[in-house]
Amino acid sequence: VEEKQEGMKGEGEAEVDEVSESDCLGGWRYTRDRCVSQQGLVFTITDSERRKGWMSKSRVQKAADAFRQCGLVVLQNAISAENVERFRRGLDDHMGQVLESRERVRKIVAASMAKGESPQALWKANPSDLHDEAFFTQANIFRERNDGRIDFRVSRDIVSEEIYANPFAFPILLRLLGSSLKLKSMHAIQALSPSEGASLKPQHWHRDTGLLFPDDEYFQLKDVHNKSHGIHLPPYAINQFIPLTHLTPQNGPTEFTLGSHQWGTRWIDDEEDGVSDARFYVEAGSIILSDYRTIHRGTVNLSKDRRPIGMLIWGREWWSDTINYKSSCMDTSEGPRSRVRNSRVGKITFLPKHLKEVAQQALEAALNAPDPTSCGNPGKKAKRKVFFNTCVNAWGESLAMEINSRFRRPEGEATK
Repeated sequence: VEEKQEGMKGEGEAEVDEVSESDCLGGWRYTRDRCVSQQGLVFTITDSERRKGWMSKSRVQKAADAFRQCGLVVLQNAISAENVERFRRGLDDHMGQVLESRERVRKIVAASMAKGESPQALWKANPSDLHDEAFFTQANIFRERNDGRIDFRVSRDIVSEEIYANPFAFPILLRLLGSSLKLKSMHAIQALSPSEGASLKPQHWHRDTGLLFPDDEYFQLKDVHNKSHGIHLPPYAINQFIPLTHLTPQNGPTEFTLGSHQWGTRWIDDEEDGVSDARFYVEAGSIILSDYRTIHRGTVNLSKDRRPIGMLIWGREWWSDTINYKSSCMDTSEGPRSRVRNSRVGKITFLPKHLKEVAQQALEAALNAPDPTSCGNPGKKAKRKVFFNTCVNAWGESLAMEINSRFRRPEGEATK
């Protein structure tokens, strides 16, 4: 059986270089310009693997090596349709109130813009109890990061064990982050459709956070990120994306720059060597593991429906994303660490026996953290920040287009 497993290779899978200690510098190695093909990053879970509930050791190693080279790996057919539907249905229920509130707020802001009123005057006037809208009162569990792209902290009850302790993804995460890895938080990203006021521009290229050791005027190791002889560190955080619908060219899948997890802070220096950007049109229930340093962007959702993607953030024990999730309600890494009797922690059944204890420790803080709906409401300053950052800055362009279209303003008289 082991011989068959060792010889088993997934569809489109490419050979990946073995890690050599002689290639390492500072505990890791550079593999610039050696990224495998896009097809070589996709590992399809076979029917045999689903029946057994695990991938062979050689397949796990190949996936981890591909990740090290390119900063990303894809597992197709990793989650059952039943648990995908449970996640999606729960997300719709949780987000329904917020999205209805968002639509009401957009209408209020659009009407104010059409009259030429200032945002400051609108906020002070507080029309129809604007400040009490769920869009502001629940701002501690969701954020509209760009026009029509919403980050929502999901409740534990809609995320199944097959997702947060996935038997195919977890062994790869262990090889990349080590046994001290922790599940930091659980989210979903909703890309709204143009009919819901989403932007028709793709998201900007970005990393979710900066590098651990960015260049600055005081940093002494000036060439630490040099592409020819710099030091490349192991991953300290990984995003686990779960498409909750089939990803197509129309519904705006995430686009990744392969190998950019090894780039420094001056991207233009690395782009001179050529850039390989990739989108993965995979089915719902697939898993995309992406290094937190991999440069990426959301593309435009041109379909008639929302495009939901689940997102689990894994990291080493000492790491926390204080840039995007400063609030304790958005970051579960500081949750209680004591084991709760009869909680789902300790009841993991999907993983092989020898991984269950490691998984329990990794999941404990996140699964025992307070439910996001129990977090206190934001104060006046927090609500005001959401209003100006989202309703004014993020929505400005799309609302102006709506108003100009509605009133058919001549060219040159567009709303400012």
